[in-house]
Amino acid sequence: MESTRPRVGLVALSLPRERVDRASFWLKRAKEILPKAGLELLAHEEVVLSVEGSLEAVSALVERGAEGIIYLIGTWIYAPMVIEPIRKFKLPALLWSPPDPAAFSLVGTAVAYGSLRELGFSSEICYGTPEDVLDKVKVFANACKVLNRLRRCRLGLFGGYTMGMYTALSDPLQVKKVFGLEMEHIDQHVLIAEMARVKKEEVEKIERLLKEKVKDVLAPREAVERAIRLYLALKRVISERRLDAVGVKCQPELIDEVGSACLAMAMLNDEGIIASCECDINGAITMKILHLLSGGPVIFADINSLDLSNKELRLINCGSFPMKVAGGEGVELGYQYKYMGKMRGVTTILCAKSGEVTLARLGRVGGEYVMVIARGRAVEKPKGVFKEDRELWPHMFVILDGDPKKLIENLLSNHIHVTYGDYVEELVMICKMLGIKTILI
Repeated sequence: MESTRPRVGLVALSLPRERVDRASFWLKRAKEILPKAGLELLAHEEVVLSVEGSLEAVSALVERGAEGIIYLIGTWIYAPMVIEPIRKFKLPALLWSPPDPAAFSLVGTAVAYGSLRELGFSSEICYGTPEDVLDKVKVFANACKVLNRLRRCRLGLFGGYTMGMYTALSDPLQVKKVFGLEMEHIDQHVLIAEMARVKKEEVEKIERLLKEKVKDVLAPREAVERAIRLYLALKRVISERRLDAVGVKCQPELIDEVGSACLAMAMLNDEGIIASCECDINGAITMKILHLLSGGPVIFADINSLDLSNKELRLINCGSFPMKVAGGEGVELGYQYKYMGKMRGVTTILCAKSGEVTLARLGRVGGEYVMVIARGRAVEKPKGVFKEDRELWPHMFVILDGDPKKLIENLLSNHIHVTYGDYVEELVMICKMLGIKTILI
């Protein structure tokens, strides 16, 4: 199993004529302190003294699985010692200057960073002791992890264009170019056919496990059975086709034939397999990024309403919230509204627990990707308030930190995505590395 920690390489640079002893001192300190940022530090053991040595050191770190490189510039250096490995290996770079007047470290960092900017290369920069830069290193490491692992993702899309939602569509070639991930389109018939092959014993096993997790089951047993069959069908196809994330169109064909995908999607998201409703490509990518950052469940939600007076955002979904986000009242499994489709289906009824959250949404403006990012605080409310809108659907209430009017002015979709924790700085850095504009709320 792949480590959840980011893997970051460290190379210390100097010139033979300069204060190599100072570069060695900072390298030793860095190896002691930087792992406290929650990363797996892959350090080159000796100070590198030439362009050729820098290329060899970074090459060895790439072989060990480095997802980004920290260049500890210990003295004055020649700019190609940084430029050449960045050009060759194309890994995200963080240039770090310790505060050391005797070493002229900041001078060396300035010439390398300025040269990179002249050449149009993007890199990060920081200045300070290892303790001073720990937060920046943590953000950098997490951003590197997301970019590296996102590029290796396979997104399976079951069905196609959903109910006039232009914002759920994207150009596969643009997605490949910007994010690196691969998309595969699969007909929803594959799921229906696979459902018929699921054995009764498999359904019963999942049903027992499911009942241990929920407070009550309000949907008919045959609807629950169909939902479990769909979940197991999705799991099989995901395994066979080596998918890391999925989007399911669901409406109207699937919900008319076998029932909604809500419960199946909720269960997948609980397991860390990103599942995006309505075949929303940009939603799936946003969710994958948030999951790679938090390691926890990610909510796919509709922006239902916004109380401008207290900055409270009401988020609702037709039934696929991951059950792991449920607050104290727990989870009930409801029977989908009849108007949604002939075979209805099973929904998760819950209110998301209180806590610090990050909200994000990728979209395109004039064909170019942007990301809306916001901080907030989820506030759990009693399920009784659901009667104001849809009492059979899951809810989340978020008090925004930023200006709610700015969110309205910058809506990219009817959908937005939420995970617990504060990852705003990481998202900003990820977007910078990808060349994506950010809109902070």
